[in-house]
Amino acid sequence: PAPAAEPEAAAPAAPAVDPEAARIADMVDEIKDYMKLLYVKREMNFNEVRLTLAIEDPRLADRRERYGIEDESGVSADEKVEALELIDNGGVPTDALVVETLLADFRQWPGLDSEVRRDRSGSSRYAEIANQAAGIKTQIEDERRKLLMDDDDGDEKDGNPFGFLVLYGVSAVPIFITIAALSIMFVNSLQ
Repeated sequence: PAPAAEPEAAAPAAPAVDPEAARIADMVDEIKDYMKLLYVKREMNFNEVRLTLAIEDPRLADRRERYGIEDESGVSADEKVEALELIDNGGVPTDALVVETLLADFRQWPGLDSEVRRDRSGSSRYAEIANQAAGIKTQIEDERRKLLMDDDDGDEKDGNPFGFLVLYGVSAVPIFITIAALSIMFVNSLQ
């Protein structure tokens, strides 16, 4: 009789990885990268970052204490600080919402872009940070400015070359009046 075919040995199964845990681990790695970037670019140590993240709007804290109303993220500053401390100690938080909110805070941190690029026609880095903090959208303005820079030849100037002449004339009137008054007083003092 023909020998029976031996069943192939099954390869050891890879341990089942929870997709939520993998997502949290990726977010934790990104948070660690942001912490390093803060240390290098802003010279902020862990305690400074922790204190910055611990600042919470007093109205939100009051609402949470009195009425039990959370802010739109549903995560308090204390929870974010606890997660950050756990990450700094080498642990991995279990609450994905807290880690996600913490990562969003790091992503919105002003001036933390890895490569600072500035076109000569674009606004300065400080202006971008200030506008972002004030909630002003300047991308449209920058695009318009770039289009105007591309369209403009630079050789021809539009408008009247004497446009400021009226402004200068109006500004000079008080000077002429003062000179006239002083000259009249000088002439009268000689007599």
